[in-house]
Amino acid sequence: MTEQQALEHINKLKQDLALHAHQYYDLDSPLISDAEYDALMQQLISLEKKFPQLITATSPSQKLLSKPAKTFKQITHLTPMLSLANVFSLEELNTFLERLDKQSDFLCFVLEPKIDGLAVSLIYENGHLVRAATRGNGKVGENILANVKNIASIPKTLPQSSELPEILDVRGEVYMSYQTFEELNNLQLEQGKPLFANPRNAAAGSLRQLDPQITRERNLQFFAYALATGSKAEHWQNLQFLKELGFPVNEHCQKLKAKKDIEQYIRDFQIQKVSLAYATDGVVLKVDSIAMQERLGFTGKDPKWAVAYKYPAEKSYTKLLDIIPSVGRSGNITPIAVLQPVLLSGSMVARASLHNFDNLFQKDIRIGDTVLVQKAGEIIPEVIEVDFKNRPNDSKIYELPDSCPSCYHPLIKLPGLVAYKCINSKCPAINQKSFEHFVSKQGMNIKGLGRSIIALLIENNLLHSPADIYQLSLEQIANLPGLGQKSAENLLAAIAESKQLDFANVLYALGIPHIGYKTATQLSIHFKSIDKLMTASKEDLQLISDIGEKITESILLYFANPENIVLIKKLQAAGLNFTVTKTTASPSNSKLLGKNIIFTGSLETLTREQAAKLASSFGANIVNSISKNTDIVVVGNKAGSKLKKAQDLGLKILNEEEFLNILK
Repeated sequence: MTEQQALEHINKLKQDLALHAHQYYDLDSPLISDAEYDALMQQLISLEKKFPQLITATSPSQKLLSKPAKTFKQITHLTPMLSLANVFSLEELNTFLERLDKQSDFLCFVLEPKIDGLAVSLIYENGHLVRAATRGNGKVGENILANVKNIASIPKTLPQSSELPEILDVRGEVYMSYQTFEELNNLQLEQGKPLFANPRNAAAGSLRQLDPQITRERNLQFFAYALATGSKAEHWQNLQFLKELGFPVNEHCQKLKAKKDIEQYIRDFQIQKVSLAYATDGVVLKVDSIAMQERLGFTGKDPKWAVAYKYPAEKSYTKLLDIIPSVGRSGNITPIAVLQPVLLSGSMVARASLHNFDNLFQKDIRIGDTVLVQKAGEIIPEVIEVDFKNRPNDSKIYELPDSCPSCYHPLIKLPGLVAYKCINSKCPAINQKSFEHFVSKQGMNIKGLGRSIIALLIENNLLHSPADIYQLSLEQIANLPGLGQKSAENLLAAIAESKQLDFANVLYALGIPHIGYKTATQLSIHFKSIDKLMTASKEDLQLISDIGEKITESILLYFANPENIVLIKKLQAAGLNFTVTKTTASPSNSKLLGKNIIFTGSLETLTREQAAKLASSFGANIVNSISKNTDIVVVGNKAGSKLKKAQDLGLKILNEEEFLNILK
């Protein structure tokens, strides 16, 4: 990479980081996850290390990007409120420790949970709380005193003693518990207001209300973690002093010296934190000696004597509270884990897949266990393993259901399959899931026709088959509880718009077992009409790449059912598109044929869905996660962590223009 290329990349990263910092700190409405933001910052730091001459004083790596809001009075901090440098592995942590070892052989460290909340400064004069401010840009913050006074765990006056200095600057974190977060979002839902993305954003939004009464109602909490003025000789002593003054200090703080003990604390806390009532995303490690802190000083915006160890965002331990059976649109019954909510890749996860009952029993997953959860392909949460060391004595083995949880019809298990199945064609759950699939984004993409509206239409005897969607009237929809004229007009407009979608969307929406969107696209391009597809033989179907015995049998069975033919005729009469009028290329000579391709970030001229559809029409396989088997990564703006992973794996990376040039 030339210096000019590096400069262009650095400038782009600066713009992206400034945007996301504004969304996160100032608007409490993040566009990307913490992990994706960290990945962008690491890219910038890495480039600046290679090209130190390009580092500027205004770089996000050198200064905080947030700024005080104009709706609050600005306050200058007595001492700067700086951020912490992050490390993401024990190897990086060891590099930090080894650097400090060169300064002194006798350093002790204090390890504290990194609370996912909003940092604040509390100023006490002669024991009375007189000022409170957010971090802001590190030098100037927002005056939130009126709101802070409504947080019960923050002392308003301090006990008088000879040790209490005239001015005391207490630093800490305001946070929201999982329970309060869930209750708040339920209330937001009831009132038709936007949901908060996670507890941190809920806490920040609640603390920065212009009406202090709203802050009082939000039940915010506080942990003190430092003294900026009136300090003792050691940070550990400061924490004990804060406790004596009545401040809540996190009980998981520990003072340690040996590197092996520090590493063990980090491993242990990754499991322990799942049982906490609040969100944490890492561990903060600080040099205990205040004199040594002052000697080490700062680099840019970060202290040299402290670091934040960030746990991987894609996996986390949490408690499995219950296991419930779920009915799929094909009638398959799958076990779903009900979890203590945990933050994964920027969103709260409260449920996860257990795949099937064989998997559940083979892994010996029980109710009450601590389990490791990850987002498969960064999309679907799944339970991957049990922490057997911490299994409680009262953990419960799940009992296999013998009837459908929706219609109570006896379940069957077909030979050679792992799934138990409900075969009642009138099962309400199967009916509901079939409609949800039909209107989904890759299906007919009918905006506004979500789960609750579908249930309402079924309940009012207005939906029996997908064709009924296209027969709904303005009066029928407007008269439903909770809806009205405007909602009905919007829904009918979305239904009408869906008629313009491609044959591939319609084919996917039909819900033929084992036919995903990629296969639906291949079938639509190959046969070009539903009539040719319906009359295709087994041999005709298996001429297509990736169409094997299982998919072939499923297609033949679907079109052999007279009820399905009747549905297709009704949908044709309603105006849905069952033909391909033109194709962009013949997959047989495409440069993308058989290539695994992924799209990430915001493209300029296409949506990611449009780009994926276009790539599929050229024979590409669209994948959701990056691995060594990925052939091409197409990146747009705000590509985030996927771009870094692609670079680390040495994959072929294209921008949108390069991708479109391939198609020419």
